[in-house]
Amino acid sequence: MTFGRRSPASTPPRAEAALAGLDRVAPRTVVWLNEAQHHLGHPQTGERIAAALHTLLTHAHHGPVLVPGTLWPEYADSCTVLPGSQEPDLHSRVRELLTGRTFTVSDAFDEEALHAAYDLARGGDRFMADALTRAHAHGRVTQDLAGAPELLRRYEHGTPPVGPGAARMWCWPTAATTTTSTAASSGISV
Repeated sequence: MTFGRRSPASTPPRAEAALAGLDRVAPRTVVWLNEAQHHLGHPQTGERIAAALHTLLTHAHHGPVLVPGTLWPEYADSCTVLPGSQEPDLHSRVRELLTGRTFTVSDAFDEEALHAAYDLARGGDRFMADALTRAHAHGRVTQDLAGAPELLRRYEHGTPPVGPGAARMWCWPTAATTTTSTAASSGISV
């Protein structure tokens, strides 16, 4: 989630860094595209990033590689809709990459997912147990685990974020904990 507006000047370095970083992705790596519109929708590098991701995902010597990302619906629509017959096709590689591979993440855990989260908490997942103390009534467990309530509080009070949540991670070796990943995926509706 992004709070406030970003200036257009902050977008090119992010997209260019992403493109350069794709050359260094090793097998068994997760490439996280946070707010993928900044990477895939970039006018100068978006198509090249999509082509590089396609190569990563389809050539056996690169894999296995996992590429999850976040993309606001309006950006997904603008990148996947076919242009009119008289319009240039600015997103053909991005559309090829995204079509049939996007899904909507629910805003909140449903009852079944909350039960699974409570099972994880009872089984010793203290992060889940802590998140459930705050999110049990509204089911927004994923947001709590991601630190959204604290980031929102800091935004509203003008306190700069510190710690791991302050930096935008782009690519790192697979290291997610099974319990939290399982719980988060339980809240996904396709």
